[in-house]
Amino acid sequence: MQDLSRAEQQVFSVLWRNKKGLTRKSIAKFTELSKATISRVIQQLKEKKFVKESDPLPTTDKGRPYSILKVNNEKLLIGGVYIHSKTMNVVLGDLSGRVKHARSLDHSRNDVLEKLYELPKITGNSFEEDMSKVLVFSIVTPGIVDEVTGSVIKSFYTPKKMVNLKHLGCEWKTTLEIENDANALLVSEMLLGSIPSKDAMYIDREFGASLVLNGKIFRGPHGGAGEFGHLQIDPSGPQCWCGKKGCVSAYFDPKNLKQNFSDLVPNSSQKMNDHSFLDFLSEMYSENHSKEFIRLFEQLLDKLAAAITNVVDLLGLETIVLNNLNPFFSGKAVDYLRKKVFELSMRHAELEMIILKVTEQKLLRTPLAVSIARILGVI
Repeated sequence: MQDLSRAEQQVFSVLWRNKKGLTRKSIAKFTELSKATISRVIQQLKEKKFVKESDPLPTTDKGRPYSILKVNNEKLLIGGVYIHSKTMNVVLGDLSGRVKHARSLDHSRNDVLEKLYELPKITGNSFEEDMSKVLVFSIVTPGIVDEVTGSVIKSFYTPKKMVNLKHLGCEWKTTLEIENDANALLVSEMLLGSIPSKDAMYIDREFGASLVLNGKIFRGPHGGAGEFGHLQIDPSGPQCWCGKKGCVSAYFDPKNLKQNFSDLVPNSSQKMNDHSFLDFLSEMYSENHSKEFIRLFEQLLDKLAAAITNVVDLLGLETIVLNNLNPFFSGKAVDYLRKKVFELSMRHAELEMIILKVTEQKLLRTPLAVSIARILGVI
């Protein structure tokens, strides 16, 4: 896909956000572009099949007939893949974010790249769609993504090396967008969900984070920004795998929590898998367990609240978005956390905390949202 010019993005963006369509006069009000520029841009977008125009409609007065312009969803195809720890979801859809085709593929840690190379064959055989006809195809992946080089590091399938995925776009003859999973989910909810497009921090299930500053995802020079889990909150705290002590992730590491709560929970809980144990701790807190358990649990939440507040006040954020699949972001735990953050924050009057309910449908449409964002020029 040839990137749209700034004026084309402006016009296309207002049409995309106004699903029922707009007249040229309305587009001029939204964009403040001249009539001549709007006419030229609309013609360019029609030639690229991004926009369609209705037949002239009569006015109710003696004015000239007018037409309605809309995004040409029927003619354009976008797609993507969301890489999870054991599966990857391949999806094709239209510019409204509507899913047309979807398929889940199982994979192991060692064959993720092999599965990616097979995607054109899968879209052809399973969906009867040619990958080269896909306007933008997005790869949503865990790990640190360098937007410039298209490389991925520190993901479960790249433990000791950097993997470059950018060349796949040339092989597939399509525009390729590669995005970190936390960034992608926040973009998706801002474009297709109910999260307002304000300066925000999103914290996911594993305490990774995504930042939106001045309406754009903030990545840092090489895509490593948003490592909330490795924010140090106590230099004398538990050892973290990153090499520091007292990181958020270290305090909430299931191994450390099993040790710290060993005298306060049933012995059988020590055999639970990590996610089940974290859910169990949150449930015990919600059920008003022993005073000692509550004291220790709330000490953890106090540290988490302090970390969140430090970022909010440093960057002047307006919105905090928390993933409800994180056991500490649900039930009684998140009620306590919200109260503590609002007590500590200097910006509590303007601050909004949103609990994002992550569903399979939301995850499925996330790669489509990244592709849409690339076209709109908002990532």
